Amino acid sequence: MSRRHPLRPFRPLHNPFLLLSPTPIPFLPPHLCENPPALSNPLPTSRITKLTMPPCLLQEFLPLHTLFRDATTRIDLGFDGSYSGLSRVAREAVERNTPRNRARNRAGASAHDNTPVLEQIPMGRNELDTAISLLSSASSPTNQALGFIVIIQMLSEAARFRAIEGLVRTTMRETYDPLMRGLAMESLETHWSDLSEQIQRAQQRNETGFDRTIMLHNVGNERREVNSVDSPFVRGVAMLLYDRNGNCNPGSGPHRHDEL
Repeated sequence: MSRRHPLRPFRPLHNPFLLLSPTPIPFLPPHLCENPPALSNPLPTSRITKLTMPPCLLQEFLPLHTLFRDATTRIDLGFDGSYSGLSRVAREAVERNTPRNRARNRAGASAHDNTPVLEQIPMGRNELDTAISLLSSASSPTNQALGFIVIIQMLSEAARFRAIEGLVRTTMRETYDPLMRGLAMESLETHWSDLSEQIQRAQQRNETGFDRTIMLHNVGNERREVNSVDSPFVRGVAMLLYDRNGNCNPGSGPHRHDEL
């Protein structure tokens, strides 16, 4: 994964979604959303690139039949995209794989029956390859949910946080110790909405301080207070959850967004 430039100063972006697209398409300003351009040529499928675009283009500029030209049937999954929803469905697959994970991974060896599901799922290059195949070939919803958890953390979360990106990078080698979710990783993932909200509120006021303190964990599992855009934790945020209503209030409570 490539390094991204620091997000300073913080500006509310027009919903910076990280998508997978068969071909690069330039970012369009919001005023073009009323009349989005048409695609003049068929999309090649030889490469996958990152694409940033405003929300209106998700339906207008890249409709589903453009991204998935050969698809004829839509299948609704029996679970939502939150970590709680995914882990609830993936539990059966995780419990089935636990003995193998404990044998392979030193971190996984410490897992016990009361260990949260998300902390029992190993991540790495081989696990990512398997997870991608599970999206289409999984024999059950529990395996699909497991695949989504691996993909979301290794791609979406790595795009949002440089710290997670660094952890994921270490598992891209030929030989590696699979990555297991710890307190530091969990605290970033579950507070992305809070960080995004406070960063944008501070930017609106032209101040550096937050309205309220956010508690995170560092790599040593120590609790740290984050109350300013000057915090090292904030400097490690590479992507914000943008509030399309313009009021810098994405919601309330943890898991306020679909994780993917």
